[in-house]
Amino acid sequence: MTTVVYFAVSGMTIAPPPSFTVPCFDFITPTPEAMEQNPTKLLQGLQNLGERQLLTLKVPESLGGQGLGRSDYFAFQRALTCHSGTLAFTQTQHQTAAVFIANGENDALKAEYLSAMTSGKQLVGVGYSHLRRPGLPSLTAIPSDRGYHLNGTIPWITGWGIFQTAVIAATLPDGYTVWGLLPLQNTAQVQFSDPLPLAAMSATQTVTATLQAYELQRDRVLGIQPPGWINHKDLTGVLNASAFSLGAAQAALAIVQAASDRYPDLAPAAQDLSHQFKDVQQAIDTALDIPDLAFERQVELRGAAIALAGRCAQAAITVSRGGANQLSHAAGRIYREVLVFTVSGQTPAVLGATLTQIAQSHNPATAMGYRG
Repeated sequence: MTTVVYFAVSGMTIAPPPSFTVPCFDFITPTPEAMEQNPTKLLQGLQNLGERQLLTLKVPESLGGQGLGRSDYFAFQRALTCHSGTLAFTQTQHQTAAVFIANGENDALKAEYLSAMTSGKQLVGVGYSHLRRPGLPSLTAIPSDRGYHLNGTIPWITGWGIFQTAVIAATLPDGYTVWGLLPLQNTAQVQFSDPLPLAAMSATQTVTATLQAYELQRDRVLGIQPPGWINHKDLTGVLNASAFSLGAAQAALAIVQAASDRYPDLAPAAQDLSHQFKDVQQAIDTALDIPDLAFERQVELRGAAIALAGRCAQAAITVSRGGANQLSHAAGRIYREVLVFTVSGQTPAVLGATLTQIAQSHNPATAMGYRG
């Protein structure tokens, strides 16, 4: 018989999959509010995860990672987001970069980076969301004698002053994309903007990079991907980001539940939101185990999770009253983090599904047949 280890996250108790035990993040990182506002505290949080070997969870064990499967990693992401959405958002850039390196063709880079990424000695971000944009590519690559010459812009790179390097992608003349590593430091060929003045997660230090005849040397190249590869990746991973919405909803519900304990008149609404959360969470957990689940259903569930997080975050704001308007208040932080999770990795299909869920005036969990 398997013993399930329960752990506390931001005042709530949940059970991870039995094959992987997630620590209680409350005791190993700075406060969530500090990590949302202060880059130094956010960096400390990442390093705290690295000290516990939690930064390359999807990398195969043969390459020094934990080799987690989809459900275990989803549970980790959900639990970490419940603690701090800002830390979860930032570390997932690093986790994604580690997978790109592990799956790449450059064995020398695997040896150079993966062990150091596991411990947090090397922190690596990503910069490829521009591939999803229609129209002319914002960053192009031309083959050269020593690798590739890159020109253009990378509109979004998270982690300036936190990550030392980023996995980036540029479009070749034939539509293929070349992937490689870019040091996050200003040079004559690469200039980074000041951190963008974002409404949420300001500590993530998101910047824009401008590249002029930057030479991506061959030994820094991870590999080449065919045209449309990023779209295929989005299709196969559309449900993965639901972990963030569910984690944020759970954190918000903890605030609502605490308020209903003090004011019993709030209990019916708190219980209704709790039922909605359980319905959506159960539907997504079930969907994760269906390899050939229809894309339309995956998008529908992703939209339901995003809309649910928005309702729960607004409920947390409501019960917190004016105090939620302080930068130091948990409800305000969660509300801002939900904003980021609403638009992160957004495709036209996810946008449409999210808007449909938000526009529904009735309980979308019931309308979508989650309850028996």
